[in-house]
Amino acid sequence: MKEICFLFIHGIAGSPRVFDFLKTSLPSGVDVFFHVLSGHGEDSRSFGRKGYPLWRKEVLRRADILLSEYRRIVLVGHSMGCLLSMEIALSCPDRVSYLFLLCPPLKIGVRPVPMLSSMARVLFARPPRDEAMAASWRCSGLPLSRNPFSYIPWARPFCSLLWNIPKVRKRIGNLSVPYLAFLAGKDELVSIKAIRHLPPVGKTVLLPESGHYLFSPEEEKTIRMAFSDFVSNGYHFPAC
Repeated sequence: MKEICFLFIHGIAGSPRVFDFLKTSLPSGVDVFFHVLSGHGEDSRSFGRKGYPLWRKEVLRRADILLSEYRRIVLVGHSMGCLLSMEIALSCPDRVSYLFLLCPPLKIGVRPVPMLSSMARVLFARPPRDEAMAASWRCSGLPLSRNPFSYIPWARPFCSLLWNIPKVRKRIGNLSVPYLAFLAGKDELVSIKAIRHLPPVGKTVLLPESGHYLFSPEEEKTIRMAFSDFVSNGYHFPAC
């Protein structure tokens, strides 16, 4: 049996491209997997038939398969991928070494102006004029359309996520796996109050100048250096 592997899990309507800036810091000689959630990379109708319970089952199944080959696993999540990573850690705490979490959505706090601006640019097919929008387009795991009715199927999976966030919050009090979490001060979707719901077994870093998909250059460097230190220290953060 091999010793350890990394599993990256993206968020709802996202893709593994959100982790591109971490790829240069990945350890050599260690197996790394990027999980693409079902319904992503497909059309809106396929995505609309999915939801959080299904994604939870599939990542738990993926973890079971990996842990039949590896003694330990490190989980890296973005947005909903953080919740799914926590679900795995709660399911098999003795086999998960660490959680590296980017923008965990334990408390939703939509910023209306950026959200409406993003919707308008999608619907009218305007090229992204700002870096935050460009980053969200780059990381999207679903096709974008000028037809507003094409987004109707998205309602079901997003409502499923919102319905399950409180359920995850109730369970993570039992989380025993150490983590390092990053919360963005200018996140368009996640409230900074999410920090109140993170258990005391890890460490949380605030990124005041970053958004949900776009991290400022300095704060992206902070994340990348923390990830590199984590790899260099044998997948362990002494401070946590």
